[in-house]
Amino acid sequence: MKRLLALIVTLSFCFSSLVVAQPKKLELGMDVLYLSADKEYDNDGKSQDLTATNTELRIPISAKLAVADKLNIGLLIPLVSRTSKFTTTDVSGSGLGDIDFLVDYKILKESNTSPELVGGLAITIPTGK
Repeated sequence: MKRLLALIVTLSFCFSSLVVAQPKKLELGMDVLYLSADKEYDNDGKSQDLTATNTELRIPISAKLAVADKLNIGLLIPLVSRTSKFTTTDVSGSGLGDIDFLVDYKILKESNTSPELVGGLAITIPTGK
């Protein structure tokens, strides 16, 4: 069966003084995120055991290049490992997550009275499982 390639496009705006890279500079980054859950909580703060213990390790690797004074292009490649432990069996998997291609444009420059305003577009290619 062929897998259809779907693109997810996200438009976003944010305020930050660190979003746009310096012109003609390549920035590389990596984070490590670890999540584990075996309980869920309702609105009153009461906990309930889940039917499985879910664990996820996510390592997003990113690259951002400032192609002009106000324009960045970027790539985000997440490496993902997930495990679900049930009473009688364990299910786990690891691999490449969904890849994001990013474009950021600085709309307003930072000043003494306001942060910079950056608009962005993200295209997600569902390469993950």
